[in-house]
Amino acid sequence: MNKRKLVLLLCLIPFLSNAQVTPVTNAGADIGEPSNTLTKLQLLGNNVSIWLNAQQNNVPYINFKNDNGFWHFSGPRSNETNSPLSVFWNAGSYNRYFSIANNGHVGIGNMLPEHQLDVVADNPTFRIKSTSNNREIKIKPSAGIIEGENTTLSLNRVSDKNVSMVYGGGNVGIGVLNATSKLEVDGKIRSEEIKVEIINGADFVFSDNYRLGSLAALEHYIKANKHLPEIASEKKMQENGLEVGKFQIQLLQKIEELTLYVIELKKEINKLQQKVTTLER
Repeated sequence: MNKRKLVLLLCLIPFLSNAQVTPVTNAGADIGEPSNTLTKLQLLGNNVSIWLNAQQNNVPYINFKNDNGFWHFSGPRSNETNSPLSVFWNAGSYNRYFSIANNGHVGIGNMLPEHQLDVVADNPTFRIKSTSNNREIKIKPSAGIIEGENTTLSLNRVSDKNVSMVYGGGNVGIGVLNATSKLEVDGKIRSEEIKVEIINGADFVFSDNYRLGSLAALEHYIKANKHLPEIASEKKMQENGLEVGKFQIQLLQKIEELTLYVIELKKEINKLQQKVTTLER
């Protein structure tokens, strides 16, 4: 036994109660109880052990053992290109949980990570949580879900010009941080088609009991208010915007009323033509 091993053993012995030091055949040593281990140094006590091995199948490793199994910290393997440092749990069979390749890539459930963080599992979930305000974000690739707990999710956030999903209300904002509607956009929207669900239309205008105002009354209203009845003024539109579905129905109502006015005027024109014809005779 060389001097370095002797110094190490002398340092460890005071911390191990009832420990026993036994040399083994490969110039290693056991502390705690005899063993036929092939490791250079083995420490045993209270059913917990640590193995330090310089080489096993060209793989250096460290084991931490208890009655249920052991954690296996494995060094670079000669047959693996990226030479990862790996962490296994062994309770009868090896399950690799964590690897760090020599290029800095980290793998979870992945033996040879190909990316900076490479996670492989049947149903993986990523969670990032803040202990200061209990907010968290979860990513579930198998379900295609990104969810926030007690927080607003923001994508590509630069100031408030981002895409955000408000926690609790299901509101989405584009260019808006705290959207108050299901979809709120600060900017232009370009679309090939927009479909607006309508609850009530404007066909009531053609009902027999609909009272169409006179043209004289309509003229008086326009002169006094500078806009059509039941249509918001320009100022209110600028202040409050337009509800597209509601506004389209209002415009349709005015078109239908205009159609009725045209029909009435046509009837009056026909009557006048008949009078002219009668006078000409």
